[in-house]
Amino acid sequence: MHIPAGQFVVITGPTGAGKSTFLQLLNGLIPHQIPGNLLGEVLIKGRSTKSASVAELSRDVGMVFEDPDTQIVSLTVEDDVAFGPSNLGLRPEEIRSNVSQALQSTRLRGFEERNPFTLSGGEMQSLAMAGTLAMRPGILALDEPTSMLDPVGRARIISILKSLAAETKSTILVVEQNPELVIELADRVLLIDEGRMIKDGKPEQVFGDVKTMLQVGVKLPPMVEVFWELRQRGLWEDALPFTVQKAAEALRPKLHPNGPSAETAVAPTHQVEDPIVNVQRLEHCYGEEVTALRSVSVQFQRGEMTAIVGQNGSGKSTLDHHLVGLLQPTNREGQVFVDGLDVRTTPLRELIRHVNYIFQNPDDQLFQESVREEIEYGLKKLGIGEEERKRRVEWVLARFDLQAYVDMPPKSLRRGLRTKTAIASIVAMQPAVLVVDEPTTGLDRLESLEIMRVLEELSDSGTTVIFITHEMDLVAQFARRVVVMHAGNVLTDGRPAKVFSELPILEQASLSQPDIYSLASLLGWSRLPPLRTPADLADLIAGAM
Repeated sequence: MHIPAGQFVVITGPTGAGKSTFLQLLNGLIPHQIPGNLLGEVLIKGRSTKSASVAELSRDVGMVFEDPDTQIVSLTVEDDVAFGPSNLGLRPEEIRSNVSQALQSTRLRGFEERNPFTLSGGEMQSLAMAGTLAMRPGILALDEPTSMLDPVGRARIISILKSLAAETKSTILVVEQNPELVIELADRVLLIDEGRMIKDGKPEQVFGDVKTMLQVGVKLPPMVEVFWELRQRGLWEDALPFTVQKAAEALRPKLHPNGPSAETAVAPTHQVEDPIVNVQRLEHCYGEEVTALRSVSVQFQRGEMTAIVGQNGSGKSTLDHHLVGLLQPTNREGQVFVDGLDVRTTPLRELIRHVNYIFQNPDDQLFQESVREEIEYGLKKLGIGEEERKRRVEWVLARFDLQAYVDMPPKSLRRGLRTKTAIASIVAMQPAVLVVDEPTTGLDRLESLEIMRVLEELSDSGTTVIFITHEMDLVAQFARRVVVMHAGNVLTDGRPAKVFSELPILEQASLSQPDIYSLASLLGWSRLPPLRTPADLADLIAGAM
């Protein structure tokens, strides 16, 4: 294949398809740093990556990795962004200019003196991108650069990349799992599965092949999925629209003027009747610089599945860390009770029997020699007997489809399997409250749905599930309640249909409606029943045709 200068290329495919390997071929990590047998040739501006070193190739190819921790090296944000261009030997004034523009582009103005390791996960990912942008490479290779960003931040980053491609003639390759972000921006889409190039063409050609995309397990643009559902019902024969605006234009002439025939209403404000988690007047400051929580009071219902959403740095993870005792309130009035226990005074060994936490990055909690040992570790610490340990281990291995990997080191597995192992090790302990930070980061559509359905089953069986996510479609599909945070405060709290109807609050929190709600809004349907999936919206449209 040949990629011409200035092209914006999106690479998609299921987890483990070979997308990251493909990017690592471009900057010489393969074959110079990552061992293996390399057949064939990769030419960057006519130069073979076999003969050019990684250092030499870094002047032409800038790489942003999936995990930002791997490329953050300095003690302040400004120094970290300056690290790359400094090593290229650029003049001081040029470095300062590049750093300033990179910080502006990635919404990190004002963070110059912050320690990178006090940033949220999304802010760290923005920093990793800023460090690469400051080097001004002709080719940008980005591995899931938006996976930790809020919806508005994602759209901004993708738009910036497109501007770079147009204005500087940069060639941009982005591994991306959310096609709705790039469907209008990409010149070309590569679909990879099991190490092979399955499709290569314009976005409409690749994502329009719905059967192939579903078979491979890649997420479809929501509008494509809605109209595919209508086609399956025999109600749509025209082309599949790819954007909300085009979908609304295509539908309006075909809809009854009175709208949906079914009675619709926004779900009422949420009421907590049997709280298992009670947070009152909680504040938390990181030193004197950052106030992460500002007198937050919120309760969580026993056995309910709740999503906590908000822009990067809004206080979501800080709140969750208090629920499991990883952080303590920095004000005297702050109180956190979980399952009747005062988190402030309860020993961690006792607390984890009632509440437990799954980190955003699975590597932060994986340390055993095998998957089985990883799952057994917590059970042994709880003093669970051998027979019961065996039963629970076999149950979670089967539930997460990990039997084939039971004797393998967890750190050797691909990202999706590492995430499954991390979640399985906590689920096996059967806490009353399960707190999950970004459970689907880096996962493909099928793995994301699998993880969320397991969490849903746990909630249905009585476990209180609290999860942080930036995936608004997953919030619509799985959350029974949504807590929206902004600048350390709770902005609103209610059923998904209610929250997604509060557009000014969503805008303030740097969030966006799921596309299925946006289409309903464009059609003038202001009072909606809960819309969990594109199929639900297709049903609503069918009733109005």
